[in-house]
Amino acid sequence: MTAKEMFEELGYEEYCSKEGCWIRYRKEYKQYSHDDIVFDIKEKTIHKTTNFKVIEISAVYQQCKELGWLKEE
Repeated sequence: MTAKEMFEELGYEEYCSKEGCWIRYRKEYKQYSHDDIVFDIKEKTIHKTTNFKVIEISAVYQQCKELGWLKEE
């Protein structure tokens, strides 16, 4: 299963920058409430608007693998 599919199962929608410098997953809660997980491709960093939930960590790990940020053993 891809990271995108894993995030979609958690209720997130994927957005990508036109320049390819970030991938953002957004989960809407109410009219003006949302949670973002942003992968900064250039800096190789992950930003989240709230604390990570344990169930999100697998999707984050999978996205890092797909971006080539992790070394496979």
